[in-house]
Amino acid sequence: MIPIDLTGRVAIVTGASEGIGRGIAEALVRAGADVMLVARRIELLEVAQAELREVRPGARVEVFCGDAGDGAVASACAAAAVERLGAAGILVNNAPGGLRKLLLEVDAKEMEGVFRLTQVAAVVWTQAVWKAWMGQHGGAIVNIGAAAAERVERGLGFYGANKAAVIRLTRQFAAELAPGVRVNAVSPGWVWSKSTERTFTTHGEALAAVLPSGRLGRPADIANAVLFLVSDLAEWITGEHVMVDGGALAAHGLFTRVVGR
Repeated sequence: MIPIDLTGRVAIVTGASEGIGRGIAEALVRAGADVMLVARRIELLEVAQAELREVRPGARVEVFCGDAGDGAVASACAAAAVERLGAAGILVNNAPGGLRKLLLEVDAKEMEGVFRLTQVAAVVWTQAVWKAWMGQHGGAIVNIGAAAAERVERGLGFYGANKAAVIRLTRQFAAELAPGVRVNAVSPGWVWSKSTERTFTTHGEALAAVLPSGRLGRPADIANAVLFLVSDLAEWITGEHVMVDGGALAAHGLFTRVVGR
């Protein structure tokens, strides 16, 4: 196994206080990176900050509280990362933006919220880190998509469509920011978090039974893929989309019948 060493690198992770974002931040810290955690609830950020500083003594872990769908927040955070940590060479766009509603039931305000935290966030954070650091120094960006971008699932139509757009934006940015900045996407399947806890409780065993991997996902599963993509091991990979779903797409027919119960 080739170890991934990100010593001296600085990462910004949005949606980093819990779940997948928290798992990604921990993986980056363990690999030697310093990290700026971004989320809307300062109390959760401070808990994550304290825990991550214990993961690797001496790690520089900073927090920035704000709405990831706000371009002004993105610009201020990128500038703060450069000021406090000295760089902004890694960006993980992981703002949640989840919504589970049938298309016939979703209202305009809900749609605007998903749009801001998926498509708008992917663009404004990329713009911010490019202007603050990557434009001159290069870097790596990973956008977190969703398995719902690739398949039809009940109640995930609007969310999935927006995540599909994030994957499209990933490829566009990969072309526009080349060669100095690599941009890729990782799409999680059913991974444990506060938002999926209820589904895991009610349908977890049935879902795991139809997955080729034989189990549901953990934040570390997504974090490992992100860690690889931002490392030098992936220096010839850009504009790509990686599904990390335990094989759910391969077992699509069985999977959707379970979820639709």
